Amino acid sequence: MSVLEVAGLQRAGFKAALDRVVRGRRRVVGVPAASVDGSRRHDVNWRRRIDGLLHLHRLCLDRFPTSARIASFLAVGATGLVVDVAFYLGLQGIGVEHRVARFVAFWPAVTWTWRLNRHFTFVDRPRTAPVMQWTRFVAGSMTGLAVNVGTYTALTTFVAAFDRHRLVALACGIVLASVVNYSSATLYAYRRTRPPSG
Repeated sequence: MSVLEVAGLQRAGFKAALDRVVRGRRRVVGVPAASVDGSRRHDVNWRRRIDGLLHLHRLCLDRFPTSARIASFLAVGATGLVVDVAFYLGLQGIGVEHRVARFVAFWPAVTWTWRLNRHFTFVDRPRTAPVMQWTRFVAGSMTGLAVNVGTYTALTTFVAAFDRHRLVALACGIVLASVVNYSSATLYAYRRTRPPSG
């Protein structure tokens, strides 16, 4: 893409230029951002920067659908892990038995990850009604829940080392369930309702 072509996109905006670069598989050369009179621009606010990052994420899903989706799913899962562990430890802090806490903590975590996956990981998939999609996401996650909680329970019940280090057992259950959860999310909760265009 030539300098003249980029300059011609000034009014259309940065998103149009980014679309042409990514979708057109063009080489990018860094040029200092400056206004017409030569002074540097500092008027890009945080909201526009976040909007730009989200647009870049959508382009990555378009250009690298599998790897970008897996990376996004894992990133969302990492935030879900924070929610999961926070509830797990918090419930035990108020006296809930650790196996019960492990089960209850699943629900706020699964709701959190469903919402973020809806808006980021599977943003390119057709939207369905939130309640119906959440129900499918939860239903599809039940096998993952069984693997997760079953692994945790078995390890902490039958292996003394894991009973002493319960967070390690928790992590093992989450890792094993992640593959199941990704498959069910891709093929069931956020499935395509029509063939991809093109």
